[in-house]
Amino acid sequence: MAGDNKSTNPALAHKQRVLDKKAKDTENQNGKQPIRNQQVADIHKQLRSIGESPVNPAQKFKKIKLERQLKSAKAAAAKNKELEDSQKATDDSAEFELLLQALSLDLNRLGELPQGPNRHKLKAEELIPKYQPAVEKYISDSEDYKNLILVYVMIWLFDTGKIDSALNLADIALIQKQSLPDRYKCNLHTFIARETLAWCVGQQAQGEAFEPQFFEVLDLITQEEWPIPEKLYIDYLKLLATHNEALGEDQKALENYNDILKIDPKAKIATKVKDVKKRIEQKSEKN
Repeated sequence: MAGDNKSTNPALAHKQRVLDKKAKDTENQNGKQPIRNQQVADIHKQLRSIGESPVNPAQKFKKIKLERQLKSAKAAAAKNKELEDSQKATDDSAEFELLLQALSLDLNRLGELPQGPNRHKLKAEELIPKYQPAVEKYISDSEDYKNLILVYVMIWLFDTGKIDSALNLADIALIQKQSLPDRYKCNLHTFIARETLAWCVGQQAQGEAFEPQFFEVLDLITQEEWPIPEKLYIDYLKLLATHNEALGEDQKALENYNDILKIDPKAKIATKVKDVKKRIEQKSEKN
């Protein structure tokens, strides 16, 4: 979707890093680990100097001995790697748990504030800067697990109108099948579509542009068949129709309204349809 850097898609880049990491992990598990210490490197060097098929009996014996040493050295290197990974996972897990504890406290603070500028200020000036670095590290490390911190930062970015950054995180959340907190009572697709539409409507009301974000999300809704409420999809079509009207594209607007009526024949857009048809007829008469 949209991004602060239009030349790259952070979600696709993240997905590729995850795939690369998994491929590397699979390679390591298949015994194709890179040389990890000097002892293994030295044994490889000695074996290369002997060659594949030594003729000299002493060289043959030395080759057998080195191959045994190499097997032991690789096993030790693999064990060290396993311990290092285990320690890193433990350290990362402990750090993540601390962040979740801090998040819980901050959510309580946020909940004590009434809706309004103070809540907005807390999200924009304190909470996003506090937790966004952890999310960026999570993404750069190509991690993929249930991450409530990523989800809340995405929510706060939507809440504070930082639409491009919000949509970038939304892309990653969708790829990873992250879930919203229970209190939101909707799926992730619906939340993203609803928040994007709210931002677009606000932009339109102020006479500001809301492309390409609107069309990117609308394309995903239609092409990927997002599981969103019918009414929400109709609201997207209504905004698309009014956008086309503003551009003087009355025929396209009429098609949009007709699409709405196919979904909901009782939709209250009769006046809109009548006005658009009238303009189309007037243009036809002039031609």
